[in-house]
Amino acid sequence: MKSITFLMSFLLRLRNAEHSDLHNNIISQIGLLNLNPVNIIAAWNAYRQAFRKENAIYMRYTNKFNTRRIKETHKQRRMAYMALKRTIEAGAYSILPPVKEAAETLMLILDNYSGIYRAPMTEASALITNMIKDMKSPQYAAAIALVAGTENTIGLLEQQNQIFIELYAERSSNEEDMRNEGRLFDARLQTDRAFALFVELVNAFYRANEMMHPKKPEVSAVLGDVIHHVNALIHRYEAIYSRRSPKYRPADDEDPVAADDERPA
Repeated sequence: MKSITFLMSFLLRLRNAEHSDLHNNIISQIGLLNLNPVNIIAAWNAYRQAFRKENAIYMRYTNKFNTRRIKETHKQRRMAYMALKRTIEAGAYSILPPVKEAAETLMLILDNYSGIYRAPMTEASALITNMIKDMKSPQYAAAIALVAGTENTIGLLEQQNQIFIELYAERSSNEEDMRNEGRLFDARLQTDRAFALFVELVNAFYRANEMMHPKKPEVSAVLGDVIHHVNALIHRYEAIYSRRSPKYRPADDEDPVAADDERPA
């Protein structure tokens, strides 16, 4: 007699992405079926609701690790700052007195913000914003026009600074949402428990229907499809995990979830 068999401990071993993908695939597959009897639908809805919460936290959890991207953006921003600085410094060596004087005027602004390159990321954002604001004031328009390349490098620095500010704000918002919604580990457990209850009901109703005389063919068909799809997906992710951890064997665990207490093959 068919039944869904899986190990709770196996679900705990999955990486966050694998865990999310497994449940998302199960829900996508079963969502296409017309579930019955009605008693199963309540458990199914609870399972989907638990996974929605997990998935929301997981998506924010992945965004939390945009640290590398933020650091890379900060690096590009510092390069843009150095490009602006080198452009103005080059103008200060010009043989043309008006250009040399204009560059020296702009160098005074750079000196006022000399800490930009070594400042912490968030402080650098404010310093760059203020420096660009000063350089764009009308009194320096003529100087910027005289020193070739200054206007373009100011625009590049402003663009990189804005990209960094938006990325940093997005990450801060995601972290706050994560604090409000709870830990991903707890959400995973809630999903797995809701899934285990759904599986238990599917197995129980399928077995009860198979023992009836006559049995209901529509129940056999629908629940049989559920069992088939879920087992197929679980076996797929067991294979993925086994390739990563060759010593893993499902039968080595002591907590198989199956209505008929059979150990999974």
